[in-house]
Amino acid sequence: MGEVYGISLIYSGNFIARVELNHY
Repeated sequence: MGEVYGISLIYSGNFIARVELNHY
Protein backbone atom coordinates (compact mmCIF):
# COMPACT_ATOMS: atom_id res chain seq x y z
CA MET A 1 0.00 0.00 0.00
CA GLY A 2 2.77 2.45 0.93
CA GLU A 3 4.69 1.94 -2.30
CA VAL A 4 1.58 2.33 -4.45
CA TYR A 5 0.65 5.53 -2.59
CA GLY A 6 4.17 6.93 -3.01
CA ILE A 7 4.25 6.14 -6.73
CA SER A 8 0.82 7.70 -7.30
CA LEU A 9 1.88 10.75 -5.29
CA ILE A 10 5.04 11.19 -7.41
CA TYR A 11 3.04 10.62 -10.61
CA SER A 12 0.39 13.19 -9.65
CA GLY A 13 3.13 15.65 -8.63
CA ASN A 14 4.84 15.19 -12.01
CA PHE A 15 1.48 15.72 -13.75
CA ILE A 16 0.87 18.95 -11.81
CA ALA A 17 4.41 20.14 -12.64
CA ARG A 18 3.76 19.56 -16.35
CA VAL A 19 0.48 21.49 -16.16
CA GLU A 20 2.27 24.43 -14.52
CA LEU A 21 5.01 24.39 -17.17
CA ASN A 22 2.38 24.32 -19.92
CA HIS A 23 0.54 27.17 -18.20
CA TYR A 24 3.62 29.38 -18.37
